[in-house]
Amino acid sequence: MSATEASTTQPLNQGGVDDDVDDELSRLRSQIQREKAAKRKMYSYLVRIADELKELRAESDQLIDAADYARKVWYEGGMWRGPNVLPMAGGSAPDARGGGGTGGADA
Repeated sequence: MSATEASTTQPLNQGGVDDDVDDELSRLRSQIQREKAAKRKMYSYLVRIADELKELRAESDQLIDAADYARKVWYEGGMWRGPNVLPMAGGSAPDARGGGGTGGADA
């Protein structure tokens, strides 16, 4: 075995390579921990957003139903609806027959 072959087969500065590997390994482990923590945080935010979305859907369904009811015609299905759903009837009092006024004094 020649001197050049012996120098290429033996590791150079074995201690420095181990230190570099250990440093790289510890850096990668800390990076993985940070990434896992970030993923946990994003998942918790996702759960909060999903809960808020459920609440908003329930609330919007109620509002949509109320708006649909308010858009119904004044006379529907053989029953008169009360004047509280008519936008123009809000300022006048009901007359003696129980119906709503038209908003004017000559009704």
